[in-house]
Amino acid sequence: MRFGIGMYSAQRPPDSPYTHGELYADMLRQARIADEAGLDSFWIAEHHFADDGYAAAVIPVCAAVLGATTRLTAGTAIAIASFYNPIRLAEDAIALDLLSGGRFVLGIGTAYRPQEFAGMGIEPSTDEARLEEVHEILEKAFTGRPFSHRGRFYEVPELTVTPAPLTEGGPPIMLAGDGVADRDAARAGERGKRYQVDPSLPLDEVERLVGIYDAAFNRKPGEPGLELPLFNYGYVSDDSDPWAEIRDGFTYLRQTYDRWAGRAVRDVRREDHRLILGTRDEVANQVLDYHRMFGDRLHFILRLNYPGQDPKRSDRAIEAWAEVAQSVRRKLA
Repeated sequence: MRFGIGMYSAQRPPDSPYTHGELYADMLRQARIADEAGLDSFWIAEHHFADDGYAAAVIPVCAAVLGATTRLTAGTAIAIASFYNPIRLAEDAIALDLLSGGRFVLGIGTAYRPQEFAGMGIEPSTDEARLEEVHEILEKAFTGRPFSHRGRFYEVPELTVTPAPLTEGGPPIMLAGDGVADRDAARAGERGKRYQVDPSLPLDEVERLVGIYDAAFNRKPGEPGLELPLFNYGYVSDDSDPWAEIRDGFTYLRQTYDRWAGRAVRDVRREDHRLILGTRDEVANQVLDYHRMFGDRLHFILRLNYPGQDPKRSDRAIEAWAEVAQSVRRKLA
């Protein structure tokens, strides 16, 4: 079982006292804290043209994180596939794979904000099909062998993407379940890729979607399932109320997503969300409950950094989360 932190977004709410320069420095510092404390991964999300400066350039951030750490995996959660040239994305992913010794995961998915499609010159109705085609090209590009591609959106003459990746088959690809949930789960399973479930979904829906994913993954008898990166909102603290620590930042985050999705902006109440909150011991017990559901393949990723939050509090929460990870590992051993 593995443990990570994220998704980072580097948002700056209107009343935030922190500059974007400080927020980006915080990401690197917290990646180093996680690395030194024995956590396994760091994840960053992507959006564009947001008033609060939501992180847009996720590949450079992953490169910086990998350069600042020695054992931590860095991953995109997610890169919006339609907004990238697939060959250049493959080259960048291979470079990160080589530079890091195989510590990069490329998560890709779709978009939904009209401003992003307009700014990138992409017709929204083509987004899903572009994701499919980008994924197909990435798989070919990661082989280190000659290939060509003629599709609806991209045409690649015969070429070989060089150098070949360090990781056999290329950096792992994670497909996000951020569109039509059942279809997304089945697609990831059918393609034999890691599957990212939306962290805002309730637990019964997470279980249902993972069931669809597992059913679609045509593995050989006795072969273990792929690693399951499970993203979660939450906080760990022994000396303060964890909900009070994240309430303002989490509310800002969820209401921002409501506005972007064109939904009515809803009140944010603790009881309405699947949250991992508590002391070290309480959170460890919650994680063990998830392990009982999903087994050793579980890669449990907890968001501990929220818009506008005091970064020093996030630092302490990361250290506490690392202690939770050590406790859970001891119990499982």
